[in-house]
Amino acid sequence: MTSLVKEMEKSNKLSAVIDMGDVIGVLQIQAENETEDFHYSTDQNVMNILDCQSDLETDSPWSVMIPSEAFDKARLERNGSAFVGVLWFKNMGKK
Repeated sequence: MTSLVKEMEKSNKLSAVIDMGDVIGVLQIQAENETEDFHYSTDQNVMNILDCQSDLETDSPWSVMIPSEAFDKARLERNGSAFVGVLWFKNMGKK
């Protein structure tokens, strides 16, 4: 993950797809001047970054919210840089 974050910072990208077999996800960097929450959901084996206000009413099987305070804490720990990784293990929950 560290090398992916460095590559994202070098190329000025704020998000990257993670796809490793039965695991999909997203790595998201929050810009320094950004203070909004992020929401993620899956639909048809795709990870989506949602608008916190309008997109939460979708029929996604699950979603997760990362509050801006979590990014603020990460930014303090990492001297200015804040990122989050959200992974979905496709076989979780199957019996």
